[in-house]
Amino acid sequence: MYAAVIAYAGRMDDPGDSSAGAVTVLTVRDPGVLAVAQSLLDDADIPYFAKSENSRNVTPFLIWVELQVGPDDAEEARALLADLAQP
Repeated sequence: MYAAVIAYAGRMDDPGDSSAGAVTVLTVRDPGVLAVAQSLLDDADIPYFAKSENSRNVTPFLIWVELQVGPDDAEEARALLADLAQP
């Protein structure tokens, strides 16, 4: 099975490029939590990449999605998303 990847216009380039140095700041399965996390990152103008998000269309709640940001934004993004990472 291939990991599906989706990028948004104006968002981070494909983190598959090793020069991008993407850092995973949150891994979620709940689509509601994912939407809130993306909204928080958008409001903070932090570019992100939602790895495997496209797979959710086939099997929601079964696929884990990784939100990735650039290394310079990782600390700020983790602070913004800290409450969402709690079980």
